[in-house]
Amino acid sequence: MLTFAQSGSLSVKQCHKILRRFEVRTDCVPPEVIFQLWQEGASLDQKDLAKISRKSSLPAPAEVNTDLLRILLKHQARLHGVAPSLIAQSRDLTIYLQPEHPERSSLRFLHGWRYDIFGQWAEKLCEGQIALGFDREHSDLQIVE
Repeated sequence: MLTFAQSGSLSVKQCHKILRRFEVRTDCVPPEVIFQLWQEGASLDQKDLAKISRKSSLPAPAEVNTDLLRILLKHQARLHGVAPSLIAQSRDLTIYLQPEHPERSSLRFLHGWRYDIFGQWAEKLCEGQIALGFDREHSDLQIVE
């Protein structure tokens, strides 16, 4: 949506107005749909709008992987009595999941005590050597090797 607004063909306000007319959540509609609505003068009805392909409301695999790493980070930080932010930031987790990223090798949690607490476990999780599970008896996260 912002792409079309930035290109000058539609303002963000116009995009929202078009989507409100169809009672559509703006985060579920790709820019192509908004552009199509705009080109057709917003003359589509609800049935037509339903036929247009939309982005899935499910998170992308990269987001799920980042969430898994974040859960592991919080678990390991709690076990060792350290604030998760001292080990890694959300941006670090995102970079870690991109093998070709130029900053990947310099991530703090891949070196020293951070590696011992979290980095080695993050590697094992991403390589499929461990899994995260929930222990109902103790109401706690378990690392399954």
